Amino acid sequence: MKTNGLSTSIASLLVLILVQLSCGQMPTKIPEPTQGILEPSPVEKPTESIPTEMPAQPSPEQSPTEQSPEVFPTSIVNTPAPPKPYATPINPGSGSIWEWSDGSQMVYIPAGEFTMGISLFTLETLMQRCPGCTRDWYLNETPDHKVSLDEYWIDRTEVRNAHYRSCVFANICTEPVQLYAYFTANYFYEFEYDEYPVIYVSYEQAQTYCQWTGKRLPTEAEWEKAARGIDGRLLPWGSFSTINCIFANYDECNLPLEVVDSYPAGASPYGVLNMAGNVREWVFDWYSADYYEQSPASNPLGPDIGERHAVRGGSYLNVPMMVRATDRDSGPPDPDGALGFRCAVDAK
Repeated sequence: MKTNGLSTSIASLLVLILVQLSCGQMPTKIPEPTQGILEPSPVEKPTESIPTEMPAQPSPEQSPTEQSPEVFPTSIVNTPAPPKPYATPINPGSGSIWEWSDGSQMVYIPAGEFTMGISLFTLETLMQRCPGCTRDWYLNETPDHKVSLDEYWIDRTEVRNAHYRSCVFANICTEPVQLYAYFTANYFYEFEYDEYPVIYVSYEQAQTYCQWTGKRLPTEAEWEKAARGIDGRLLPWGSFSTINCIFANYDECNLPLEVVDSYPAGASPYGVLNMAGNVREWVFDWYSADYYEQSPASNPLGPDIGERHAVRGGSYLNVPMMVRATDRDSGPPDPDGALGFRCAVDAK
C-alpha cells in the first residue's frame, strides 16, 4: 500500500537522523550556496546602473577625438571654399538674377549708354534745396556726360558679415580693422549680425574678398549705372523730392545699420538694393575731383594714379543730399563703421 511505503520512508529517515546525532555529524546551520549558483543569468542582470555623477573624463593621453572621432566631423574644421556661381542665366535681361552657392545674388546690367554725373543746372537746383551747402560739394559730379559700358553683373546687396567671415576663416581675408559697431561690442562675429553689411574694411580688404569669390570691385561708372539706370534720375527709386525713410537708411531715419536686403522700395531700376544710404561703398577707381572733365566715353576705369580710392553712395550717417546716386567722394584714410562694399563681374 502507498500509505505503508510512506510510513516506512519516514521511519528510515528518523533512524538516520538519530544515528548522525549520536555521532556528532549534524550541521548547526544550512551551508551557504557556492558563489554564482543563485545569481541570475547575464541576460537578466543589468550591465550598468544609471549614473548619478558625470562620467570620468578621458585621460590626457587619450583625447576625445581618439575615443570617438565621429564626434568632430571634418567638415567643421575644413577651410571654407569660395562661393561658386550656379549656371549663368541664358540670354539674361535687364535685372536678371544670378544665384551663387553662398546664397548671394548678382544682378545683370545690360550693355549700353547712360548719363553719368550732373549738369550745372542740376547743381544749382540742388543748391537751392540745401542752403547750407557749397558749390564745391557738387562740382566733382560735373559735367554730366554720356558713358557706354559693356554688360556686367553686380551684387544685389552689400557684402554681408557672414560672407566676409568665410573669407577670414579661409585665411585669405584679414579681419576688419574694428570688430564692433557703435551699437554692439562684437558686430563682426555675432551671428545676430550675419546679414548686416561688413564694415571697417579697407580698399585692399574689399578687393581681396572680391578676388577670392572670382569677382572684382565695380568701377565708378558701373556702380552709378546700376544705381540710377539710364533715365538720369538722382536717386535709385526716382527724383530727389521723393526721399524719405521708406526708401533708404540715412541720418534723419535715426536708425543703426540695417540688413543688406532691406528697403526694397528703394531698389534701383535694375533691382539693386541699398545704393543710397546704409553704408558707403568702395569702388575700383582712384579718386579725382575733376576726372569727369577728361573721362573716356567707353568703360572708364578712373585715373591711372591717385592718393585715395573713390567711394559711392551715402550711409546711415549722411544727410539726404549725400545719398544721391551721383554723389562721389574719396575714401577715408582709415576704414570706418559706415563703409562697406559690393562686388561685380564681367558678363561672359
